[in-house]
Amino acid sequence: LTQSHVLIEYDGLLYEGEVLELDEMRSRRTETRKVATRLQPNDTSLEEDEPTDEELLGKDQFHAASMRPRLLRISLAELSQIYLRRYRLRDSALELFLVPSGGGNCTANISGNLL
Repeated sequence: LTQSHVLIEYDGLLYEGEVLELDEMRSRRTETRKVATRLQPNDTSLEEDEPTDEELLGKDQFHAASMRPRLLRISLAELSQIYLRRYRLRDSALELFLVPSGGGNCTANISGNLL
């Protein structure tokens, strides 16, 4: 928080939903390999290198994630209301209501660990 702006910074390349999707894809691949190994124990083609995160998610989605800004800067003049919201049964999300200078309504949901 500065005198004229709210600055919101976040860590990580992927959003939480994308990380969960990546974990689910990995667990599915592991389970598929286990089943295939049980069905064909002598097949050496099942032993392949583990794909990278970029290969699992797709190059386009990974590239889009790398292009996201890591800092959100909101003018205090545009900020009309801030509410504390529950996220995963904890008070750890903020809901910001903005009044943009160009008109129209805009909301921003920011989730993460609040101190």
